[in-house]
Amino acid sequence: MHGSLPYLPLVMTALGASYPSSLTNPLVDALGHDRYQKPQQERVADPYSAGPLGPSRWSLLPPLAPPGAPVPFASLALLIASGESPIPRLTFAAFQAEPAPRCRRRPATLVRFGGESETLHLVECDGSVLESTIEHLSVLARPPGVQRPPLPLPDTPESTLVTEWVDQIRLLPPRLAVIVQRIAEAFPYRPIYLISGYRPGSGHGFHAHGQALDLFVMNVSNERVYKLCRRMNDVGCGYYPNNKFVHIDVRPPGTGKAYWIDTSAPGEPSNYVDSWPGVEAGGAAVWKGGP
Repeated sequence: MHGSLPYLPLVMTALGASYPSSLTNPLVDALGHDRYQKPQQERVADPYSAGPLGPSRWSLLPPLAPPGAPVPFASLALLIASGESPIPRLTFAAFQAEPAPRCRRRPATLVRFGGESETLHLVECDGSVLESTIEHLSVLARPPGVQRPPLPLPDTPESTLVTEWVDQIRLLPPRLAVIVQRIAEAFPYRPIYLISGYRPGSGHGFHAHGQALDLFVMNVSNERVYKLCRRMNDVGCGYYPNNKFVHIDVRPPGTGKAYWIDTSAPGEPSNYVDSWPGVEAGGAAVWKGGP
């Protein structure tokens, strides 16, 4: 699913909307988008406006060149005044990009039950999220028992359901990739286990819409993961003291903080409490929406 054609339905699917029957968009085709440039807002932006090769990195007035080197524009006035003719030596070296800063983002190792795993750079150095990253993350978060589809995914949707790209695969919102990246950077070199992701037919919760993950981090307490989640805005955080995972989901900008504590054991009905020792002092029973 590379190139620009799937871009609009990708964003619309992330927002829970239907995509049009025709996926052709000449403007998007011309720009060749293949990433979410500002995934925290889930908006499309020109991928060439930022990053190591974008205009923000160009230097139009580089330092004076040594003898025999291409002449930058800043030296033209001096050369003309000295009687030299600089034009034959003028090249596009004056527009060479500055070296990009070293990227310090760590890749995340994601493990699906059954042993399937991938190590991914979820967020690029310029803050963008590639469409291919969303594909891999969505495949890892597919429902239990669903066969892994080949990657890359097809350029156009092939599912009978408008909310899925291929059968049983729903593309996750790019902000989920950003959250998982933050978890990976907070607990480096620790695999992140995905217990549950997209759950079709599970009602109207965030899992049913492909907006949630249940996860745990190897050798890291769920209390620490939950407290990290609680520091994020527009994110739902669920702490389950009698389960192995922490629930995270993404919500519309401006939602604020949504959190809860559910003391139910696996297979039991939910039992929400207001507080939990060492986790929440109170107020956890007040939350928006369901898991």
